[in-house]
Amino acid sequence: MTTMQQFYLDRAQEAGLLANAAPLANVREPHRVAETTWTDLAARAGRVGTMQVARAAGAAGRRPPRPPPPEPR
Repeated sequence: MTTMQQFYLDRAQEAGLLANAAPLANVREPHRVAETTWTDLAARAGRVGTMQVARAAGAAGRRPPRPPPPEPR
């Protein structure tokens, strides 16, 4: 789990707690929307983290390109 993913999940949990504590529907609804948004961002951050790990593993298996030969004088 990436740092950003954990941050987003923490914000989603906070928004859910605020929604549960809100006595009025017009106060509760924005917190529910925020909870859903933070959860979606956490999922996206997880996918990005997975792609970055895969890309790094692929790059580690490849050799860097050879430098061009020196030009003749």
